[in-house]
Amino acid sequence: MSEDIKNGVQLCPDSKYRWAYEVNMYRNPTIFYVIANMFLICYLVCVVLFSVISFCIDEEVLSSILMLTGVFLFLFLITIPAYLAIAAIMGGTYAALFVMDEKGIEHHQMPKKVKKLQLINTIGGWIGAAKGDLSMVGLSLFSSGVQVTKTDFKNVHSIKTAPRRNLIKLTEAWYSWNHIYVDDQDYDWVCQYIKDHCPMAS
Repeated sequence: MSEDIKNGVQLCPDSKYRWAYEVNMYRNPTIFYVIANMFLICYLVCVVLFSVISFCIDEEVLSSILMLTGVFLFLFLITIPAYLAIAAIMGGTYAALFVMDEKGIEHHQMPKKVKKLQLINTIGGWIGAAKGDLSMVGLSLFSSGVQVTKTDFKNVHSIKTAPRRNLIKLTEAWYSWNHIYVDDQDYDWVCQYIKDHCPMAS
């Protein structure tokens, strides 16, 4: 990993690594996969509930499951154009800023108006700052609408890699995960760094 690559992972004066990544919502299907998985989980839970209720009130279970399947299939098909519409509204991408140290990593999902170049310039501001509160330098410009997902390495139980999607998925529990995106040039280094600092991960 090179600390001199402007667009890559950079070590800031507060001893934290920072980098920006712009997710292409059309070419990278990760977000859509998450939505599909949520639908599948909801469907399976509803199937179990409907089956139990139908059995208890002595109704035909198969007909209830078929009706439920039809409803979920219709809703899922609606999500496809809805996802494409949201992607179009966001300009086809969303920019994310990642902050990592030996304890954990933060995924800052930025508002749609923020682009990768702005985040790179912000990281440059961190590096160039000689004193002051480094955690507030530059980031305050984008504070409105920022969503932060934080993962403590000590709680990570699973690490899954998808190099073709520039993705590292960290799972703390079945309901708690963090998607980390890294450019090709730094992917292997970041992946190894995370693995080295997650003692419970498999």
